[in-house]
Amino acid sequence: VSNGEGAAYQWDAIWSGMKAIAVELSKDTKLMGGSMSELSPALVGLRGTQMPLPGVSSAAADIASTTGAPAPITVQSFGDKVQFLNTKTRPKKLTIISDDGQHYDFLLKGREDLHMDARIMQV
Repeated sequence: VSNGEGAAYQWDAIWSGMKAIAVELSKDTKLMGGSMSELSPALVGLRGTQMPLPGVSSAAADIASTTGAPAPITVQSFGDKVQFLNTKTRPKKLTIISDDGQHYDFLLKGREDLHMDARIMQV
């Protein structure tokens, strides 16, 4: 499997894991949190992927790069806790652990207009 094909396979695994979380979370709206290992064993099992971490670039990689192209920070694994935020749309907060050892929090939003979010961020 080439690097491009491997990254595509990993992206498919991550995406299917995210969809599984959304299905599980829609079953019980009173929950305030959960374990990633219960919600998506597939995501917990992912280790050392080649998937770039969304929205994050590496300043250290920018400086250290000799080719001019910075090495992306990649998804190493997922944290085990998922928090459900108590708002109308109940977004889910999960943690992605990167290959540089940092923990990055992300919101998993369902049934949302992401274009509206992008427009608001531009203002």
